[in-house]
Amino acid sequence: MKVNKDNLVFFQGRCFPENYRKYNEFPRAWKKEIRTVGKMGFKYIDLIYDKRDSLFEKLDKIIFFCKKTKIKINSVICDKFLNRRYAKSKKLFLKEIEFTINFLERKKIFSITLPFIEKNYLNYKDLIYILNKLYLIIKKKKIVIYFEYNHSFDKLKKDLRKFKNKILLCYDTGNALENKRNIYSDLIKLQNIIGHVHLKDKKKTYNGFKKIKFSNGEFKVNKFRQNLKYFKNTHCKFTLETYMGKNPYLNLKNNFELLNSE
Repeated sequence: MKVNKDNLVFFQGRCFPENYRKYNEFPRAWKKEIRTVGKMGFKYIDLIYDKRDSLFEKLDKIIFFCKKTKIKINSVICDKFLNRRYAKSKKLFLKEIEFTINFLERKKIFSITLPFIEKNYLNYKDLIYILNKLYLIIKKKKIVIYFEYNHSFDKLKKDLRKFKNKILLCYDTGNALENKRNIYSDLIKLQNIIGHVHLKDKKKTYNGFKKIKFSNGEFKVNKFRQNLKYFKNTHCKFTLETYMGKNPYLNLKNNFELLNSE
């Protein structure tokens, strides 16, 4: 497998953000952004559903504009749920997720990405409980769920089988670096349960890890490419969730050209 324009995904808000210091926020310049990344060569986009609900307010217009520019919606990244109240109240979480799933399905969007990290982190027992409940919600629907989680991959490799590829892991390379995981071997060993990869780079500093320009930190692009020849999951997409810097457009363009190998 190769990473190229046929499986690279643009993360909404990473080209023309309102503030280059704030990540994962819905951009006001969403039309300009979609038009620009289409010209850049992207075929897919991940939409950002943040706590302001801006995405849902404009979703019909966004879907129309994506069709107009021939960019396909890969997934909706549900950062809205990066909040401790969802980890504390499983009932609330499931209620709001079910609403989100049904809403997106009516709009013919059939993939969402859920984070179980940071404030919304769950222990493994609670995670499996939630995934079981989610499977009951989606098993007769077209929608697929990707979820971010940074631990217990060996257990997940076994336990995700029962979900019949309806619930898959979203593997984040930046989080893996922080957890001192071997990204390159992980992608091979876990490829049967990985449905989505978030590509980012980080560098260790004296006070922890910080985001950094792609291929300038601990992520080795050439090693990543070499290992992908053993990665047979052709349905997997790779989202550039990369460092924005003071010129997000230029960084994105450079990252796309770096990874768009023919």
